[in-house]
Amino acid sequence: MVLIRNFSVLIIILFLCGCSGSTSKLTDTETSAEIQFVEKIGADTITIEYTLDNMDRGERDYYEQPVVIEQNIETNNLTRGSVVWFEDVSGEQKISRVIGLPNEAINIKDGQIFIDGQQLDAFYGKAHRAGLAKQEYLDAMKDAKSTYDEKAANATFEKELKEQKLGDKEYFLVSDDWFRGEMSVVMEQQITGIVLGYEK
Repeated sequence: MVLIRNFSVLIIILFLCGCSGSTSKLTDTETSAEIQFVEKIGADTITIEYTLDNMDRGERDYYEQPVVIEQNIETNNLTRGSVVWFEDVSGEQKISRVIGLPNEAINIKDGQIFIDGQQLDAFYGKAHRAGLAKQEYLDAMKDAKSTYDEKAANATFEKELKEQKLGDKEYFLVSDDWFRGEMSVVMEQQITGIVLGYEK
């Protein structure tokens, strides 16, 4: 009887230890990885030929064909996962994805984004190269017998970022291709439009 009781206590302790190490998740069920085809809607939309590959998820995303952008937006309507048109510190206009919203705390551990201590569970929530996760990318390079910078690839997939607290008018933007793009904290006035999709 004592043996059974001791065994039960041990099981409970192991269960509690396992639970204490778990991380809660922040899941985005709204943002689709698929890029929509849209028509120019009105005077506030423009069509551009985007020439950078920082948003490539393996299908030449956002730079293979013309992109429609809605300008004069209300930034307080932006949601996590939105793809935006913004002006970087050098004055260049770029496309990137909204990851962190005003007043949130952002950090990255081993290529995984965390928001307010919660793991971001979304197709854009961790490091990717051309739409591939670390092992998929390394295997693809090996299978193709491609020459690549393994140290740089590992640094991308194992990215670390100490926690940054965003201000009440700041957004954290990340390119979908971490190797080809960048991460930026931008002020709301730098965001000049939202990407609606490809021109129909």
